[in-house]
Amino acid sequence: MEDIFKTAAESQKDVFEEMTEDKPKRSFSGNKKENYWEKTDIEPMGIDVTKFNRSGKAFAVYVHPENDLPAEAVANITKVVKALVGNGYTFRYTGSSKSMLHNQLCQLEGASVDYYLPWKGFNKAINNPKLSNPTGYKIAMGIHGKYMKLPPTVRAIIAKDVNAILGEEATDPVDFVVAWTSCGTEVIGKGVDYKTLGPVSFVLDLSKKASIPVLNVGNKGFVDKFKELIS
Repeated sequence: MEDIFKTAAESQKDVFEEMTEDKPKRSFSGNKKENYWEKTDIEPMGIDVTKFNRSGKAFAVYVHPENDLPAEAVANITKVVKALVGNGYTFRYTGSSKSMLHNQLCQLEGASVDYYLPWKGFNKAINNPKLSNPTGYKIAMGIHGKYMKLPPTVRAIIAKDVNAILGEEATDPVDFVVAWTSCGTEVIGKGVDYKTLGPVSFVLDLSKKASIPVLNVGNKGFVDKFKELIS
């Protein structure tokens, strides 16, 4: 399982380096008394699915590689998201200013978007985003075996993904995750190619533990599964 953690960090290295000047000086945990940016003794927290109480229909999108997708993948994701928007689903945006696909999707006509960021400077174009909080950090700590060995930037981004997928306090999860990877993997397990999955590997692991379906449009059977998910 070590590859899942190593690959997730390495695959986003360029993004972190490009945004060095925008790194926060402290954690934006929502609680000034708890600086999770510098905290070294984060207490792991499990996922309690019995507390799930969805406030509405929602989904998140994760792809790898983020800005080098085949045209067919972009087209298929866009079709799926348009259908979801048309059916009243809210898009939980998790991208940076350089996330071309995410930025295109949130501009779709009629799209309702909730913005989740690891820190404000991650995407300065977004006003009033929901930022990585202690719940995100604690659940990430409970899942990610190498969490405290990662740089603060990576930890904040992973915590942001937890918040986006499970809700700010891990009680309001998305209905499902829309993904694309060339391998089409939807469930973490034996024989999975973690290098191909990149940071999506953590998202799949989190989704599995939270019993959240994943729709990977890199999978040939994604159309039939999509129909089942929204039926």
